[in-house]
Amino acid sequence: MADSNKNYSQFRTKVLKILLVIGVIPLLIISVVHLVTVVKTRLENVSELQLQVLQGTSEKIRRYLDQKTDVFNLVIELTPVPKNISEASLSSLNFLIGGLKEEAGDVKEISFIDRDGQEIVKREGGENSTSLVLENVAGREDFQTTIEGVDYFGPINFTSEGPLMRIASQIENREKEAIGIISAEINLELLEEVISKVKVGSQGFVYLIDGEGNLIASSNKNFARPGQNLSQISLIEDTLKNKIHEGKSLEDIYKNSLGDRVIFAAAPVGGIKWFLISEWPWRDAFSVVETLIRGTLVIIVAALSLIMILSLFMARWVVKPVEILGKGADEISKGNLDYRINIKTGDELEKLGSRFNKMIKVLKENQELRDEFVFIAAHELRTPVTVINWYLEMILNGNFGKVEREMKKALDTVDSSNRRLIKLVQDLLEVARSEAGKMEIKVEPVLIGDNIKEVLKGLERLAAEKKIQLIYQELDKTTKAMADAFKLKEVISNLVDNAIKYAIKPGKITINHEIKDNFLITNIKDEGMGISDDNIKKLFTKFFRVKNRETQDIEGTGLGLFICKEIVERMKGKIWAKSQLGKGSTFSFSLPSA
Repeated sequence: MADSNKNYSQFRTKVLKILLVIGVIPLLIISVVHLVTVVKTRLENVSELQLQVLQGTSEKIRRYLDQKTDVFNLVIELTPVPKNISEASLSSLNFLIGGLKEEAGDVKEISFIDRDGQEIVKREGGENSTSLVLENVAGREDFQTTIEGVDYFGPINFTSEGPLMRIASQIENREKEAIGIISAEINLELLEEVISKVKVGSQGFVYLIDGEGNLIASSNKNFARPGQNLSQISLIEDTLKNKIHEGKSLEDIYKNSLGDRVIFAAAPVGGIKWFLISEWPWRDAFSVVETLIRGTLVIIVAALSLIMILSLFMARWVVKPVEILGKGADEISKGNLDYRINIKTGDELEKLGSRFNKMIKVLKENQELRDEFVFIAAHELRTPVTVINWYLEMILNGNFGKVEREMKKALDTVDSSNRRLIKLVQDLLEVARSEAGKMEIKVEPVLIGDNIKEVLKGLERLAAEKKIQLIYQELDKTTKAMADAFKLKEVISNLVDNAIKYAIKPGKITINHEIKDNFLITNIKDEGMGISDDNIKKLFTKFFRVKNRETQDIEGTGLGLFICKEIVERMKGKIWAKSQLGKGSTFSFSLPSA
């Protein structure tokens, strides 16, 4: 029965696994795809938002620089029209410098350079005087770039006063002819103000670097100091090499100097080799997604729990009919042919249950016919074998005259065989009566000790022949059990007789009692050959005998233990056996205490 339950459990587990696979895998696939899509979509949104911020900030920087160059884009209208800035008077140039410094506001140095590269006028700091014809700067980068008509933006010089940068623009006369250039060094403090106001999300920030990777300004003062070189960061190194990613991917996520895991984005500042960088902390950028993921996980857990509950219910629903069929099979194997299988599923399993019931009905009819035949045959055999036994006894006793020695030997063999036949007929009748419900059992309080002593006295000679000592450990002379005295002696006699027959060496057989849960348990322990686990399961079935080299010469019908089981169970008790090969066996039966 335990093995049967184990098999049902295994089948239920298999069904449950199948249902869970069918339910859980699609859910997990959909959830994973959903989460991946959400993360991917959010990365695209983050990319788009960062680029918008960077582009907007780039335009502000560009406007800031354009305002500076617009101030310095001069058209000098003099008569006669000059062909070179050096033809203008010092007072005119000094006046222009004063006006430019006042309009630009953050100019640290300003100078005029003629077409030949000769620096003719220069003013530094807050001085009101100008210097004349200082030096030739024709080889300087600002002159060479600007004389070709392109505004010049030089490298940044990081000083204690702030970041300084040289810019230069071309000077034209009223006929739109280039007559020189104007070069000035400006302070970029106002640019820091522009950058400091830029935010991405609630925690993201933006910073500006030059073409060498030096930090110009940042909206996060704790990130790095102005002038610090950041080119050692691989993503910034790629940016300086113009390897700017258009969309976001996991490659654009790294841990910055503040210890934050950030999403990186970069964009160039148009017309100048500067780059704007955005770093947006992952937790801030994906806070909405994390909330969504948590909600999704709650839904997934709830769905998985529901699937688990439904799967358990479905597995139970699927396995239940199989368990009913299995229980029916167990009952049939026990010989209970009155059992009926009741399955109401409205499907093939219900039809199978009906077929089982038809099969049980046919088996019962066949068994009834067989039992009737056995009962009639045994009953009819009892009279002739009894007569044969009676005549054999009379012949052997000499009632019909002297029996010769050889004749007596032959008759003894016939007598022995006839006695076995009588035993078989008696056992068959006993089984037939039991299965037909005709076994008469009269249960009443019985002194179990007296009955055991009576049985042991009758078996003393048989035990002595095999040098077996019979030991009875009586619990109490007044101990009673609810039993039929005659049938009780039959059970004890059968069990002790078996213990003697299957003994393979001199030893002892011990009988004792114990009381447990209002039942009197009788144990019959021997030191015989023992029984294997496989044979233990079949001991109390009809016609079963342990077959091995040691038992092949032992006589028996294979019905004794089955009859014992029938008798004990009809007296509301149970019978069982425990054994170990080579170490003997213990047969036990319980009866209700009186």
